[in-house]
Amino acid sequence: MIRSVLAGGHRLGLSAARAREVLVKPGNRRLLITPVLTIGYAAGLIGRAPYELATGLFIFAVIVIFEWERGLSATRCAKLVMVAAILSAATTGLVSWAFERLFLVTLP
Repeated sequence: MIRSVLAGGHRLGLSAARAREVLVKPGNRRLLITPVLTIGYAAGLIGRAPYELATGLFIFAVIVIFEWERGLSATRCAKLVMVAAILSAATTGLVSWAFERLFLVTLP
């Protein structure tokens, strides 16, 4: 790290244009959204809402946010929401069952 700084490698060339360029890429946006959702789940929902509800909402939000596309038709939007609801309910049920029955962990 010291050699990099001495060689000038620490200069990232940050600017508003460069930040926009980085944020335009879908992978980078997802990378920034993921910790926000995860921290919101861990700090905002767990302990304040029943585990099953918190986990279901988290999974639902992740699916909808990451699968959403601009200009979705009403039919595709309804299908996305329905699939997200089914997947989040099924996953929440399976995860809760596995932790409580297989791993013998009491969930909050």
